[in-house]
Amino acid sequence: MSRHIVRSKMATFGLFKSISKTSQAKTLYAHSPTACIKYCKSYRLREDQAYLAHFRKTCQGGVNDCSRYTSETVEDGSILRFKDELVDRVQQTLKDLRFLPP
Repeated sequence: MSRHIVRSKMATFGLFKSISKTSQAKTLYAHSPTACIKYCKSYRLREDQAYLAHFRKTCQGGVNDCSRYTSETVEDGSILRFKDELVDRVQQTLKDLRFLPP
């Protein structure tokens, strides 16, 4: 995630950002849980609370007029404030799973 910091200047209006409790979700798809352990609780956030943007070079299938989204981009490095903690936690998890030496 920290390598992809360029996004469209255009907001994806009409879409919402869903925040889910990962302790209850077994699987997620398109920002929402699809299977849960007992129950799933998701929170829909307004655009002024969270921004939904996909950081990719091209549009996914089904997007009409992709050039509208790719013609003007901005660099959004807000994820980088979590980079050091994220790297540390991923490395520790890989060690715990024995994918890396202790």
